[in-house]
Amino acid sequence: MVSPAVAAQDGLVPGHGTRVEIACDESGSEGGKLVGGTTDVLAHASVAVDHEVATAWLDEVRLRARSPASEVKASVVLRLQNRAVLRDLLGPAGPFWADGTPAAHVHLVEKRYLLVVRFLALLGLDGPDDPAPEDVHRVLDGDWDGVLTAFNDLLRARERASLLDPMGPALAAVVGHWSRDCSVVVDVVHDEHRTLREAGAVRLRALCDPVGLLGEVRFVDSRDDARVNLADFLAGTARRVASEVLANRVDDGVAELVELVRPFVGAASTWGDRVSWAVLAPRAVVSP
Repeated sequence: MVSPAVAAQDGLVPGHGTRVEIACDESGSEGGKLVGGTTDVLAHASVAVDHEVATAWLDEVRLRARSPASEVKASVVLRLQNRAVLRDLLGPAGPFWADGTPAAHVHLVEKRYLLVVRFLALLGLDGPDDPAPEDVHRVLDGDWDGVLTAFNDLLRARERASLLDPMGPALAAVVGHWSRDCSVVVDVVHDEHRTLREAGAVRLRALCDPVGLLGEVRFVDSRDDARVNLADFLAGTARRVASEVLANRVDDGVAELVELVRPFVGAASTWGDRVSWAVLAPRAVVSP
C-alpha cells in the first residue's frame, strides 16, 4: 500500500493557490449517440494528484491485480476478485483524498435525460414557464423512446451530433468545480478524445467561461500519464455504479461501491431520474 504520508498531496487542492492542474478521463462516451448505444451513462472524472503518488498507486494496482498489461483499465479493478484494491483506491487513505477532502470529482450524465433537455430546447420549451425537463422525463418515461431515438438519429444523420455530445459541457462542469467560482485557473491534462481535440481551446474556454477559468489543455495517452490512468479507474467505476443504480440493480456489492464513489459525484451532474439520483447524490463529506 502507498502510505498516508506519501498520499498527502499538500498544495494540490484548489484553494491552496491560484492555479491547479487536473488529469481527466471519461467512461461511456459515444459522441452524439445518447440512446440506443452501449451505455446509458457518461462519467467524466478529474483528479488532482501528484505524478509520484499516481505512479506509486498504479504500480500497486498492477501488482495486486496481477495485471501484466502496460495500461490497467477500470474493468480490471472492477473485477470481484479485485474489490479490495478498489476499496483502497477510493477509500480515505487512497489517492483521491487529501487531508480528509476529496481530491477528485466525477460529473455524471444520464444520456437519455440530456436528450430530453436538447429535444425540449429545440421545440422552444425551455423557458421559465415551461415544464421542467426532469418532470417531462419522469411523466413520459419510456412512452416516447421512438421519438427520442428518431430525434437523435436525425441530428446524427445531418452531422449535427456535436449539438448532442455531452463531453464539452461535462468538461465545463468539471472546470467549474475546480475553479471555485472563477478564483482558480484550471489546467487540464486529458486522455486523447477526438471531440474535445476538434473543439479546440477557444471553444472549450467559451463553454467553460460561465462557470470557471480554463487554462491550458493538453491531450495525452493515458499510458503515458499515471494520473490520467487513475482518472480512468474513477470514471469507469462511477459509470458502472451509476448505470446499475439507474436500472435499479442495487445489490450489496453495488451499494458498497455507491458509498465509495458518492463523495466524488458532482452536485451539478446532468441527471433527471429522481429515484436513482437520491441514491447517487453527494452528501456532506465527513473527514475520514
